[in-house]
Amino acid sequence: MRRRQGYGKLAGHTAIAGVWLLSVAAALAFGACGSAFGEFDPQMPGNAKFTQPQLEFWVTGTPGTPFRATLSDAWGSWDVRGTVPLEVAIANSSNPGQIVATKLSNDNATLSVQVAPALVISQVSSTSQPYGTVGAASGVISELSPPASPDVRFYVNAPSLQIFDALLETANPTAGGYVVEARVPALLLYSKPGTKTVAATVDEQNVGIYVLLFGPLQVDAYADGTLYQEKTGAPSIAVCSGPGLC
Repeated sequence: MRRRQGYGKLAGHTAIAGVWLLSVAAALAFGACGSAFGEFDPQMPGNAKFTQPQLEFWVTGTPGTPFRATLSDAWGSWDVRGTVPLEVAIANSSNPGQIVATKLSNDNATLSVQVAPALVISQVSSTSQPYGTVGAASGVISELSPPASPDVRFYVNAPSLQIFDALLETANPTAGGYVVEARVPALLLYSKPGTKTVAATVDEQNVGIYVLLFGPLQVDAYADGTLYQEKTGAPSIAVCSGPGLC
């Protein structure tokens, strides 16, 4: 299996600033569905339909800024490397949650973090210092939780700025499924899965002309740091972190 370093880079697309501008222009021209994070600004919650409680972390600021972050809820913690922007959602999470992020660049680019339990912003923190560190938390965590084990992740890396819904579930019917709504690029974590095999069904909210302009979904599934499966498709795609579900 292959390993990949970091999240948040829009592989196969043009420069990130240009992609953002084109995506916003397309959304303005063709309209967008209601989003939990507003039409274009993840700091402005919109009129999204109700989903089961989830813990969201938003890493924003100067596009392309590299960072390393530690995210934690009451059960486990995750080490994440990526570039701005990146949205991280923990399904089946145990609040409270926290994020501590450090810039990996010696410049004045801005790095901001936000934590939003149940899609309501709890705290925001920013820095523009070289190699600056920022943190945000919802509630109090007395000590850092141990690394998540197993560590199951889904990285939705295209098309840029697409709003999507994802259903994460295991083979255990009594465990139920967890719905997450986010915006590309996004990293989905499944807290306390009890197994490495988790299925994620990802559905685009904005289809039609948007897909024609910016391409299909691209989703990678990881288990304990190893890339298990990667798929491309539209307007819906199913990926798994292990055998037996898809």
